[in-house]
Amino acid sequence: MDKNYWEDYYSAQNPSEKPSDYARFVTDYCDSATGMLFDIGCGNGRDTLDFLSQGVVCTGIDQSDVAIVKNREKCESLGLSGDFRQGDFSSLEYSKLAGGPFSIYSRFTLHAINYQEEARLLEHLNNEPGLQYLFIEARSLGDSLYGQGDEVGTHEFVTSHYRRFIDPQALQDKLKEKFEVLFFEENQGFAKTPTEDPCLIRLVARRV
Repeated sequence: MDKNYWEDYYSAQNPSEKPSDYARFVTDYCDSATGMLFDIGCGNGRDTLDFLSQGVVCTGIDQSDVAIVKNREKCESLGLSGDFRQGDFSSLEYSKLAGGPFSIYSRFTLHAINYQEEARLLEHLNNEPGLQYLFIEARSLGDSLYGQGDEVGTHEFVTSHYRRFIDPQALQDKLKEKFEVLFFEENQGFAKTPTEDPCLIRLVARRV
């Protein structure tokens, strides 16, 4: 992942504070069986903070020191009881941090990491005894940004930063041994803005 790019981004930018539609979608799945929700690659924390405001026990994880400092300040100013941690989300001991069951929320994170990082993350999660659910939203091969920038690998491109577009079937194949897919859709309309309507994969999977 391009840590320097994201440090500069969160230092200079003021991304939307409005929670994503996917956060509201996932909230409906959250109950006692979900355990603690880890928002990996939480960015400016908008979804983490929304989960907390909805009563979901949630911790935001990001590699950007700048983002984590800002998120902690926002969390405190809102009077919310939550946690933000800086670190590599592919190797954290989630079961120990949660003290029991936990689930992973990954929005716009999977397409920001390369194949090796994805494999390391999934292998690590497969060995975590407390994992309950995976909630994933990411750019698919059908996205309008596919092909823009310098091609650096299979479905991998670099513009101002790295993007890897996710093959829907390949992702499901990687999960099928350890997870039951409860919901899957590839479509536009999930994260529409005035300037963009990306084609995304939206997936909910339960550990079996």
